[in-house]
Amino acid sequence: MTHGDGYEFIQLGKHMERADKTVRTLDGKYAAVNMLSDGPETSLHGDCHRSLLQH
Repeated sequence: MTHGDGYEFIQLGKHMERADKTVRTLDGKYAAVNMLSDGPETSLHGDCHRSLLQH
């Protein structure tokens, strides 16, 4: 059974969504690990954290 262009387009979209979800999951887990290992001072949100503590 052969598949047409529509099928291939749906498969492409499915795999792109799966890759996007994987990247978002890894990004979230990496940010959490980075904050635990380095502390809030060196994380991406460290500047916001320091500015809140100073006020």
